[in-house]
Amino acid sequence: MMRYITGVDANGKSAVLHRTDSVRTWTWTNSSEEAPHFVERRLVENPATFQPGPHSGALTEVFTTRMNPAGIVEEDPNDYTEAPGLMSLDVPAGVTRWCVASYGPGYQSKMHFTDSIDFDMCIAGEMILILETEEIVLRPGDTAYLPRTPHAWRTETGGTFAFLMISPHPK
Repeated sequence: MMRYITGVDANGKSAVLHRTDSVRTWTWTNSSEEAPHFVERRLVENPATFQPGPHSGALTEVFTTRMNPAGIVEEDPNDYTEAPGLMSLDVPAGVTRWCVASYGPGYQSKMHFTDSIDFDMCIAGEMILILETEEIVLRPGDTAYLPRTPHAWRTETGGTFAFLMISPHPK
């Protein structure tokens, strides 16, 4: 996966200011006794070829914005923190997070609540969105809007999702 950050260069022209193929990807093992999506996590050595196994997943944080100073989080490890930060479901005030997650066959999260406005899209496979009143099967191209809504995810076959999380709280 290539990542391009555009902007205006020193000559006032639109340009690619930063490009990299080294986005951070984490993998986790599922547990019904811990946080909604993971018990242990580790960085993936080769994200381009990694496939999650049964009851596990992988998350690539494509972009995260920060407010102080404003901008896109870069490759500097100091830009990433444990909580809130990469592999955290927290989206602090004024922050957005765009991620791609792949789930292995048999994955299921606990019912959870994120204090964010989430825009989710199924890219591959099949994901089941579990709400308190019903379950919805999402297939490639299907989307869901979750404005601070209690929910869980399940897949029998495995699936890949893109999601944008936006803090509903101004900085």
